[in-house]
Amino acid sequence: TKQATTANRRSASSANRSKPASVHSKRPIHGAFLLFSFDFLRSAISTYFDTLMQNPRLPYFVLEELVSNPERRRYLRENFVKKPAYAYLYMQLEARVRHEQQAGRMARVEPFDIMMSVASLTVFTFISLPMYRDLLAQTDEQVRQYILHRKEEVTRLVLQGLRP
Repeated sequence: TKQATTANRRSASSANRSKPASVHSKRPIHGAFLLFSFDFLRSAISTYFDTLMQNPRLPYFVLEELVSNPERRRYLRENFVKKPAYAYLYMQLEARVRHEQQAGRMARVEPFDIMMSVASLTVFTFISLPMYRDLLAQTDEQVRQYILHRKEEVTRLVLQGLRP
């Protein structure tokens, strides 16, 4: 009957919504495209490096603010960490990572640890620049090559660590 067909379509539709989309699917999740793949991570690391190459002193500023300014930490917690939109994005990332892990396409690594590994390996590259430049008497071109090498090495290390 027509009612049974409509009910079956609704049931199938809601069943499809409850299943996580494939990592390569472009199916929107609540209006946002959230894809977690090795290509996405590779691109994110590259963008992070490129941003810091344009602003190499930014890590110093951020670290100084976070270490020495308790008010700034409170501000970040209240305005970013506790915001439902950011919590939702993290939960979506976590769901994607768990889905890939359960499918056997990704090693069992906590999503937060993935983020911390990328951030720490990338940021330290820039924090170490004065030591690299001055202690090893490197030219500007050698420093640029060092950053590009670290960009590739960080990407390789992170992706290698996530492979099952």
